[in-house]
Amino acid sequence: MQGIILILLLSFLCYGQASAGDEVITAMENRYKDRCFSASFQQISVLSAMDISERADGRAVFSHPGRMRWEYETPEPRLIVTDGTTLWIYSPLEKEVLVGESEPYFGRGKGGRFLSDMASLREDFTHTRVSDPETDPVRLRLIPHQPEPGLTELFIEADNKTGQIVSIETLNAYGDVTRIRLFGEEGHNLCKDELFHFTPPPGTSEFKLGE
Repeated sequence: MQGIILILLLSFLCYGQASAGDEVITAMENRYKDRCFSASFQQISVLSAMDISERADGRAVFSHPGRMRWEYETPEPRLIVTDGTTLWIYSPLEKEVLVGESEPYFGRGKGGRFLSDMASLREDFTHTRVSDPETDPVRLRLIPHQPEPGLTELFIEADNKTGQIVSIETLNAYGDVTRIRLFGEEGHNLCKDELFHFTPPPGTSEFKLGE
Protein backbone atom coordinates (compact mmCIF):
# COMPACT_ATOMS: atom_id res chain seq x y z
CA MET A 1 0.00 0.00 0.00
CA GLN A 2 2.80 2.41 0.90
CA GLY A 3 4.40 1.72 -2.47
CA ILE A 4 1.17 2.59 -4.31
CA ILE A 5 0.78 5.81 -2.30
CA LEU A 6 4.37 6.77 -3.10
CA ILE A 7 3.81 6.18 -6.83
CA LEU A 8 0.61 8.25 -6.77
CA LEU A 9 2.39 11.03 -4.88
CA LEU A 10 5.26 11.11 -7.36
CA SER A 11 2.79 11.14 -10.24
CA PHE A 12 0.94 14.05 -8.65
CA LEU A 13 4.16 16.01 -8.18
CA CYS A 14 5.27 15.40 -11.76
CA TYR A 15 1.83 16.36 -13.08
CA GLY A 16 1.84 19.54 -11.01
CA GLN A 17 5.29 20.46 -12.24
CA ALA A 18 4.35 19.87 -15.89
CA SER A 19 1.12 21.84 -15.50
CA ALA A 20 3.04 24.78 -14.02
CA GLY A 21 5.37 24.62 -16.98
CA ASP A 22 2.40 24.58 -19.35
CA GLU A 23 1.00 27.69 -17.68
CA VAL A 24 4.22 29.60 -18.23
CA ILE A 25 4.49 28.44 -21.85
CA THR A 26 0.90 29.60 -22.39
CA ALA A 27 1.67 32.95 -20.76
CA MET A 28 4.68 33.40 -23.07
CA GLU A 29 2.58 32.50 -26.10
CA ASN A 30 -0.11 34.99 -25.11
CA ARG A 31 2.48 37.72 -24.60
CA TYR A 32 4.64 37.22 -27.69
CA LYS A 33 2.61 35.36 -30.33
CA ASP A 34 2.48 37.28 -33.62
CA ARG A 35 3.97 40.28 -31.81
CA CYS A 36 6.86 42.56 -32.69
CA PHE A 37 9.03 43.63 -29.75
CA SER A 38 12.52 44.82 -28.92
CA ALA A 39 14.74 44.45 -25.86
CA SER A 40 18.25 45.23 -24.70
CA PHE A 41 20.40 42.18 -24.03
CA GLN A 42 23.51 41.15 -22.16
CA GLN A 43 25.14 38.00 -23.51
CA ILE A 44 27.75 35.82 -21.83
CA SER A 45 29.34 33.13 -24.01
CA VAL A 46 31.49 30.41 -22.47
CA LEU A 47 33.66 28.21 -24.71
CA SER A 48 34.27 25.13 -22.58
CA ALA A 49 37.20 23.60 -24.48
CA MET A 50 39.21 26.85 -24.44
CA ASP A 51 37.99 28.04 -21.02
CA ILE A 52 37.11 31.42 -22.54
CA SER A 53 34.26 33.68 -21.44
CA GLU A 54 33.15 36.71 -23.44
CA ARG A 55 30.51 39.35 -22.75
CA ALA A 56 28.53 41.23 -25.40
CA ASP A 57 25.81 43.88 -25.14
CA GLY A 58 23.30 45.33 -27.54
CA ARG A 59 19.66 45.49 -28.54
CA ALA A 60 17.50 43.09 -30.55
CA VAL A 61 14.19 43.18 -32.42
CA PHE A 62 11.94 40.14 -32.95
CA SER A 63 8.96 39.70 -35.23
CA HIS A 64 6.87 36.72 -36.32
CA PRO A 65 7.62 34.54 -38.18
CA GLY A 66 11.33 33.98 -37.58
CA ARG A 67 12.48 37.56 -38.16
CA MET A 68 15.24 38.90 -35.93
CA ARG A 69 17.72 41.76 -35.76
CA TRP A 70 20.58 41.55 -33.26
CA GLU A 71 22.57 44.80 -32.98
CA TYR A 72 25.76 44.23 -30.99
CA GLU A 73 27.39 47.31 -29.48
CA THR A 74 30.17 45.73 -27.41
CA PRO A 75 32.83 44.33 -27.46
CA GLU A 76 32.63 45.52 -31.08
CA PRO A 77 29.79 46.53 -33.40
CA ARG A 78 28.20 43.65 -35.27
CA LEU A 79 24.82 43.10 -36.89
CA ILE A 80 22.97 39.80 -37.29
CA VAL A 81 19.79 40.02 -39.37
CA THR A 82 17.37 37.40 -40.70
CA ASP A 83 14.05 37.68 -42.50
CA GLY A 84 13.32 34.06 -41.63
CA THR A 85 14.91 32.77 -44.84
CA THR A 86 18.19 34.63 -45.43
CA LEU A 87 20.80 35.41 -42.79
CA TRP A 88 23.24 38.33 -42.86
CA ILE A 89 26.15 38.76 -40.43
CA TYR A 90 27.76 42.16 -40.89
CA SER A 91 30.99 43.45 -39.36
CA PRO A 92 31.33 47.21 -39.96
CA LEU A 93 34.91 47.30 -38.67
CA GLU A 94 36.02 44.65 -41.14
CA LYS A 95 33.61 45.86 -43.84
CA GLU A 96 32.51 42.28 -44.45
CA VAL A 97 29.13 40.56 -44.59
CA LEU A 98 28.45 36.82 -44.49
CA VAL A 99 25.28 35.74 -46.29
CA GLY A 100 23.51 32.38 -46.22
CA GLU A 101 20.39 30.46 -45.35
CA SER A 102 18.88 31.08 -41.92
CA GLU A 103 17.72 27.50 -41.25
CA PRO A 104 21.10 25.94 -40.28
CA TYR A 105 21.68 28.64 -37.67
CA PHE A 106 18.16 29.49 -36.47
CA GLY A 107 16.13 26.40 -37.31
CA ARG A 108 14.36 24.36 -34.60
CA GLY A 109 14.76 27.00 -31.94
CA LYS A 110 18.49 27.58 -32.33
CA GLY A 111 19.88 31.07 -31.83
CA GLY A 112 16.82 32.33 -29.96
CA ARG A 113 14.51 31.83 -32.93
CA PHE A 114 11.59 30.95 -30.64
CA LEU A 115 11.53 34.63 -29.59
CA SER A 116 10.10 35.38 -33.02
CA ASP A 117 7.95 32.24 -33.26
CA MET A 118 6.53 31.08 -29.93
CA ALA A 119 4.74 28.12 -31.51
CA SER A 120 8.14 26.48 -31.95
CA LEU A 121 8.44 25.94 -28.18
CA ARG A 122 5.71 23.29 -28.21
CA GLU A 123 6.53 22.01 -31.70
CA ASP A 124 10.26 21.55 -31.21
CA PHE A 125 10.79 20.98 -27.46
CA THR A 126 9.75 18.95 -24.44
CA HIS A 127 9.61 21.22 -21.40
CA THR A 128 9.94 20.69 -17.66
CA ARG A 129 9.79 23.16 -14.80
CA VAL A 130 13.04 22.98 -12.82
CA SER A 131 12.51 25.81 -10.32
CA ASP A 132 10.64 25.54 -7.01
CA PRO A 133 6.86 26.14 -7.13
CA GLU A 134 7.25 29.38 -5.15
CA THR A 135 10.06 30.74 -7.31
CA ASP A 136 9.31 33.56 -9.74
CA PRO A 137 10.50 33.96 -12.44
CA VAL A 138 9.94 30.34 -13.37
CA ARG A 139 12.86 28.40 -14.85
CA LEU A 140 12.04 25.89 -17.59
CA ARG A 141 14.29 23.24 -19.10
CA LEU A 142 13.54 22.45 -22.75
CA ILE A 143 14.97 19.48 -24.63
CA PRO A 144 14.71 19.58 -28.44
CA HIS A 145 12.79 16.72 -30.03
CA GLN A 146 15.61 16.44 -32.55
CA PRO A 147 18.82 17.35 -30.69
CA GLU A 148 21.68 18.72 -32.78
CA PRO A 149 25.31 19.47 -31.89
CA GLY A 150 24.47 23.18 -31.91
CA LEU A 151 21.65 22.87 -29.35
CA THR A 152 21.18 20.10 -26.79
CA GLU A 153 19.40 22.02 -23.99
CA LEU A 154 17.54 25.30 -23.60
CA PHE A 155 16.65 27.03 -20.33
CA ILE A 156 14.18 29.92 -20.12
CA GLU A 157 13.32 32.09 -17.14
CA ALA A 158 9.98 33.91 -17.44
CA ASP A 159 7.51 35.72 -15.22
CA ASN A 160 4.91 33.25 -13.96
CA LYS A 161 1.92 35.50 -14.70
CA THR A 162 2.90 37.83 -17.53
CA GLY A 163 5.12 35.41 -19.43
CA GLN A 164 7.80 38.07 -19.84
CA ILE A 165 11.11 36.37 -20.64
CA VAL A 166 14.02 37.59 -18.54
CA SER A 167 16.78 35.15 -19.48
CA ILE A 168 17.75 32.42 -21.94
CA GLU A 169 20.50 29.83 -21.63
CA THR A 170 21.56 27.46 -24.40
CA LEU A 171 23.98 24.53 -24.28
CA ASN A 172 25.56 22.64 -27.14
CA ALA A 173 27.13 19.20 -27.50
CA TYR A 174 30.62 20.58 -26.83
CA GLY A 175 29.74 21.97 -23.41
CA ASP A 176 29.62 25.58 -24.57
CA VAL A 177 27.06 27.81 -22.84
CA THR A 178 25.42 31.05 -23.97
CA ARG A 179 23.46 33.08 -21.41
CA ILE A 180 21.34 36.04 -22.46
CA ARG A 181 19.48 38.40 -20.14
CA LEU A 182 16.73 40.56 -21.65
CA PHE A 183 15.61 43.89 -20.22
CA GLY A 184 14.00 47.15 -21.31
CA GLU A 185 11.40 45.29 -23.37
CA GLU A 186 9.22 47.42 -25.67
CA GLY A 187 6.26 46.29 -27.76
CA HIS A 188 5.69 47.68 -31.26
CA ASN A 189 2.51 47.80 -33.32
CA LEU A 190 4.45 47.34 -36.53
CA CYS A 191 8.00 46.37 -37.41
CA LYS A 192 8.96 47.44 -40.91
CA ASP A 193 10.25 44.75 -43.27
CA GLU A 194 13.40 46.81 -43.83
CA LEU A 195 14.50 46.02 -40.28
CA PHE A 196 14.93 42.36 -41.21
CA HIS A 197 16.74 42.86 -44.50
CA PHE A 198 20.31 44.00 -45.00
CA THR A 199 21.79 45.93 -47.91
CA PRO A 200 25.59 46.05 -47.66
CA PRO A 201 27.11 49.54 -47.71
CA PRO A 202 29.37 50.40 -50.66
CA GLY A 203 32.82 48.87 -50.27
CA THR A 204 31.59 45.89 -48.25
CA SER A 205 33.08 42.49 -49.15
CA GLU A 206 30.48 39.71 -49.33
CA PHE A 207 31.09 36.05 -48.51
CA LYS A 208 28.86 33.00 -48.29
CA LEU A 209 28.31 31.42 -44.90
CA GLY A 210 30.07 28.10 -44.50
CA GLU A 211 32.84 28.80 -46.96
